[in-house]
Amino acid sequence: NHEENVLTQMRHALGKNLYVTQRLDNPVGGLLVLAKSKEYQAKFNSLLSQHRVEKRYQAYTENAPPLGLQVHYMEPSDRAPRKMTELHQEGFLKCELVVESVEPIQVEGKNCFQSSIQLITGRTHQIRAQLALLKCPLLNDAMYGSKYRDLQKDTIGLFCYRVGWEKFQFTLTSFFKVASTASLCLI
Repeated sequence: NHEENVLTQMRHALGKNLYVTQRLDNPVGGLLVLAKSKEYQAKFNSLLSQHRVEKRYQAYTENAPPLGLQVHYMEPSDRAPRKMTELHQEGFLKCELVVESVEPIQVEGKNCFQSSIQLITGRTHQIRAQLALLKCPLLNDAMYGSKYRDLQKDTIGLFCYRVGWEKFQFTLTSFFKVASTASLCLI
């Protein structure tokens, strides 16, 4: 809804006009960068398109994803869930991420895995769809096949914990219980 989104709420709270530089899916928590000027919005978006913005996520999954670079292809569509394939198909969008680490953990008494993921390309639902294709759905992400449903309502096991570019670096400590809250960086 137009009034219940981060951009509108921050504009009201700060009394300033702000501009979207990136987005997080509704059920994803973590860092979100907003620009204070249209000029910086354009600069940041240029850095994003040049892959000069580092974005890292904590992912909580039912199974352990394989380490290393994961390359898949997404069917262009505005509909969710997004369809992915391991093989290139004409017109499909290349999606890349790197699974940097995987550790077994327990969440609410259930065995699962916590992974650190570096996002290379940043497409809507990309991490969710790629992990689902790898048979490692995010906890509580019913849209992409998760069988875990008893975590925090409206939250999935995905948390943006680091965003960096040029001389800026912002890092949050991720705790699953706060994964539904967003933290902001205003530039």
